[in-house]
Amino acid sequence: MKKIIALTFVLIFSGNFIIRAQSRFPIKTSSVWRINYEFPRYEWTTHASGDEEYKYFIGGDTIISGKKYFKLLKSGVLYLETPLIIRNKYIGALRDSENKFYFVANKSDAETLLYDFDAVVGGSIDGKDNGFYKVSGIETLPSGRKKYMFDFITVHCGSANTVIEGIGWLGGLLEGNSCSGHPGVRGSYLVCYSEDGTAKYESDIALMYDLSCTSPITSAPAIAKQNLKFSLSNSVLKVYSPNNSTPIEFIEIYNVLGNKVMNEKVNSGHEYSTNIAFLERGLYLLKVSGNGQTNIFKFMF
Repeated sequence: MKKIIALTFVLIFSGNFIIRAQSRFPIKTSSVWRINYEFPRYEWTTHASGDEEYKYFIGGDTIISGKKYFKLLKSGVLYLETPLIIRNKYIGALRDSENKFYFVANKSDAETLLYDFDAVVGGSIDGKDNGFYKVSGIETLPSGRKKYMFDFITVHCGSANTVIEGIGWLGGLLEGNSCSGHPGVRGSYLVCYSEDGTAKYESDIALMYDLSCTSPITSAPAIAKQNLKFSLSNSVLKVYSPNNSTPIEFIEIYNVLGNKVMNEKVNSGHEYSTNIAFLERGLYLLKVSGNGQTNIFKFMF
């Protein structure tokens, strides 16, 4: 009789332990976080040098210090003069336990608390920055996931100052808070999060630009065909197509407030120059359009 009672106690304790260890919204083998790092204020398919389109996804299991993790991989495109394809790059290891996400970076065995989805108002969502990110408000979405807001000021960051339970920052899973909605300030945005090929969360950016978790990442060859060049010397701005593959039809310049300060139709086709001495000193965005394609460059004058 005592053995039966003891065994029952063990089973109940084990069952409770399993329930406590199971997160409300656990990581799955099919989890995918699609992220863009760029200027989302303008055309979403327009890329300046250094922009990225990529996704994080799960690539199997691994054991670190006796604990089971998911391998977190990254695939996408880094837009340089010659676009760089990133395929299945190992970023680190990720695991969830009792509504918390933990992460071990590549070439490290030190585990850090990435998210605490049991955080309360006034508490900290993660283990970084000595608790700098204090939760100011919590809502519950129709899906049942918690939405955490933070009471601190950044420039035009909008919804990026938000964490979604089981997904992470709207700036990106590992990217943290983002501030990319202001011209001249780069940053990352979570486009959407999916499981089993189905979107579980779509951000405002996805809805604004009619994107989805299954939208293809722009191919490197397509970007290479748009490979325009520009230069600035003695107040003379020059734009040219080195291989004459992309015609230049419209030139626009925006200041850091997003105001258009110059707009000109180009008739020369593959080369354009203008004197911009009339502009005040500062940071600008140059938008070059032609043949249905658009390129954006950032420059300091």
